[in-house]
Amino acid sequence: MIYSPSNASTGLEFRSGLIQASDGLLYGTTVLGGSNDAGTIFRLNPDGTGYTVLQNLVRGPFTTTGANPLEPLLEASDGNLYGTTYCGGVSNKGVIFSISKDTANYTVLKNFGAPVADGDGPMSPLIEASDGLLYGSTYGGGSTNNGGTIFRIHKDGSGFEVILAFDAAGSDGRHPCGALVEWHNGSIYGTTERGGANNQGTLFRVNKDNGHYEVLASLGQTIGACPRGGLVQGPDGALYGATEQGGDMGFGTLFRYGPVFGDILDLQIINQIPILTAIGQPGTNYILEHSFQLGLPASWTPVLSTNAPPAGRFIIPDDLSPVGTTQQNFYMLRF
Repeated sequence: MIYSPSNASTGLEFRSGLIQASDGLLYGTTVLGGSNDAGTIFRLNPDGTGYTVLQNLVRGPFTTTGANPLEPLLEASDGNLYGTTYCGGVSNKGVIFSISKDTANYTVLKNFGAPVADGDGPMSPLIEASDGLLYGSTYGGGSTNNGGTIFRIHKDGSGFEVILAFDAAGSDGRHPCGALVEWHNGSIYGTTERGGANNQGTLFRVNKDNGHYEVLASLGQTIGACPRGGLVQGPDGALYGATEQGGDMGFGTLFRYGPVFGDILDLQIINQIPILTAIGQPGTNYILEHSFQLGLPASWTPVLSTNAPPAGRFIIPDDLSPVGTTQQNFYMLRF
């Protein structure tokens, strides 16, 4: 242990994770405590010294700060910290806020619940996408059936936009929560706690530019149910998550979404040499083979044998078949 609060004024219930900012200090939030028992924003040194409350939040409607932050903070590219509260704000439906690390200047960027179509009760941390905007989700609200929303906003608080309002009907997802991820294709991926074909949650994606939305998987039963923690991108480029329930014993599961181990992901020609990118189970030996034709006459020749590294992805050059020596070349990865 490096720190334990001595009284409620310094904050209670450290529910969200800490982040280490670019100044080397740790920043986080408490759900309760502080001068108004509505939570705090704090910082401390990694050794536990220097604990400082930067902002005391205020509970109830018609308050200006928001209350009860549930999710980790985000340090954005401008060096400021951004986050959400589940309650508080003018409609007591939560807010989006920013706070500077050096001066602790606190600003409410968005009050949820006014209008209802904008969503309410955010239960996901913010992310900064490749377009420089902040993205997040609300657990409820939206234009249909109180199913929640996916939104984006500029870091100065302008341009708030709901890019997806969950229908929360049929096999659609509802009540998104947990971390979103911008994947390599530029789309936003996330999970909903409920909805889907089994009403036990979904894995979804939404396009940032046009709002095109797709349910990728309906969770439930042996694959897991009720994901709450959201997603994280692993070193192999795949998305990983967890469920609270379901699985073989009903105690929850860990799941993966991404390229299948043993897949060839990419082929490029560099200096007339075919360069292949593949993904494999870390520590497993894989053999890349090539052939000049397919079908029964095909003869497959080993190119290289290698173990997949801890990150999963590996690169294999085909020095045996420079471009121009054959009309075509086919590849197969096996283990």
